[in-house]
Amino acid sequence: MKNTFLFAILWMMLVSLPIYSQVGDSQKLITCISKGDISTLSKYFEPGIEISILGKGDILSKQQAESALSDFFSGKSVSSCKISHQGNNGNVSFCIITLTMSNREEYRVYVLTKKVGEQPRIQQFRIDYVD
Repeated sequence: MKNTFLFAILWMMLVSLPIYSQVGDSQKLITCISKGDISTLSKYFEPGIEISILGKGDILSKQQAESALSDFFSGKSVSSCKISHQGNNGNVSFCIITLTMSNREEYRVYVLTKKVGEQPRIQQFRIDYVD
C-alpha cells in the first residue's frame, strides 16, 4: 500500500513536469512582449516564422519578423499583458495573450511554439484587434 502511494505521487510529479516547463516558457514570452523587447523575443523565432499583424501576414525570416514586430511596437507602450488561454500537446504549445496599450487599444496575440531540445521555438505569431 505504501509503495503504491509513493509510486502514485512520483508518477503525478513526472506527468506535471512538462506543464510547469510550458508555463515557464510562456512567462518568458510574456515578459518580452510586455516590455516590447522584440530583440530578446526574436531569439525564440524559427528561421521561417509565420507572422500576421492586423490581418497582414507572411512567412518571414527571423530578421524580417523582428523588424515587422519592432515596427508594430514602435511608439506604443504596453500597459498590461495577460495570458487569456494556453495549452500544450507534447512539444507543441500555444498561448493567447490580451495586450492592452497605454492608449487603451486592445490586441489579441496568439503564439504557437514548438520545443526544440530545451528551447521553445516560435513558429507562429499573430496580432489581431480584440473584437
